[in-house]
Amino acid sequence: MSLKSQHLITAIADTLYGFPTTSWWLGSEESYIEMDTKDITDEQIIKIEDAANSKIRAAVPVSVDVVELDDPKLKNARGRNLPEDVKGQIRIVTMWSQMLLMLPIYHSFNGGRVIDRFSQQFRREQQLIGILKSNLADLPQAAEKINVALKNSRKSCQVLSKDLAALEAKSFSGNGNMSKFWAYHRDNVDLDFANALLRELGKDIVNNCVLLITVKTEDTSGHMMLVGGNLEKEKISNLGDRLCEILDGKGNVRGNVYQAKVNKINNVKKAVKLAKEFIDGLGNDKNDIESPEN
Repeated sequence: MSLKSQHLITAIADTLYGFPTTSWWLGSEESYIEMDTKDITDEQIIKIEDAANSKIRAAVPVSVDVVELDDPKLKNARGRNLPEDVKGQIRIVTMWSQMLLMLPIYHSFNGGRVIDRFSQQFRREQQLIGILKSNLADLPQAAEKINVALKNSRKSCQVLSKDLAALEAKSFSGNGNMSKFWAYHRDNVDLDFANALLRELGKDIVNNCVLLITVKTEDTSGHMMLVGGNLEKEKISNLGDRLCEILDGKGNVRGNVYQAKVNKINNVKKAVKLAKEFIDGLGNDKNDIESPEN
């Protein structure tokens, strides 16, 4: 930002909103203008930017006069009141409002697109500065720091998820009751947890018991895994399709596992009831049902 740009922004902000400039800084990397106001809205910033860019595109002439303290021009000058003890000459910056340079329409159109693009980029930068609690120069480092922290958090969650799956599998297999049907549901876990749970349960249970494992990943969506044990593939597919109707999902059978992504995971109780009735209909004892609360 040049000194003339600072004068232009100061004049426009003062004219439009009565915001007086209290200080400014023109650096090689960063520049700023401080104004005497409690806050300034995004809409006000956009209007100041648009007005300043309009003057720049119009090539409004700028002149500088150096006058003495007793010069009558000072009476008509707009700006901050001069200190009482000011000494020496005063510089008056004048910007005419007449448009002396007419630009072709396509220049104005393309210039508008460029300005809009840079305006959007600037607003995104300001949003990121606020979100990342950083400054413009350190935004990449701040983003990388959060990215590393997120990766570490994901690794920790994966370890905890596996540990939880191991505990749940141990609780089921260690109770001495090899149920023919087991329904298990948990919120705020992903499909990796369900797969880890199956691995921890072991082949004996997976190949001999019917398991309905459901996990809720978002507000209403999640995953369903129906392990058919020693049931025929056709029966596993039939039950899986019926469960998908209740849970609003779509899936298929691989081996003895029917897996589906569902959109109405909150209907899980209805799904468990249907699966229980299906297994009971195959001649299993109703006492062989276990559905722990989670």
